[in-house]
Amino acid sequence: MPITLDTPIQIAAQPARVADKLWLLTLNIMAPSPTAKVRVTAVLVPYVSSTGELLRDKVKTLVLDDVLTKAATDTQLGATIETIFAEVDRQARAAGLF
Repeated sequence: MPITLDTPIQIAAQPARVADKLWLLTLNIMAPSPTAKVRVTAVLVPYVSSTGELLRDKVKTLVLDDVLTKAATDTQLGATIETIFAEVDRQARAAGLF
């Protein structure tokens, strides 16, 4: 899903193009145990929506450490994490995994 940028990124090249969105290339949630800290990493790539081009040389990685502690005070993050975990549970049950 493209993420709209407040300030588009212009890349100097032949021909010039404007990256006006971000593409979420990968999203990893690492929760090694119920007592360990949860870490989320998201790899974001500028995206030229007019051509569909991903500017892979401009990739950036966002790292959120100790997400559950942060979610306890950030209600939007808390709701997002809760929704993701609930959906994974729903999908696992629908697939008959457990």
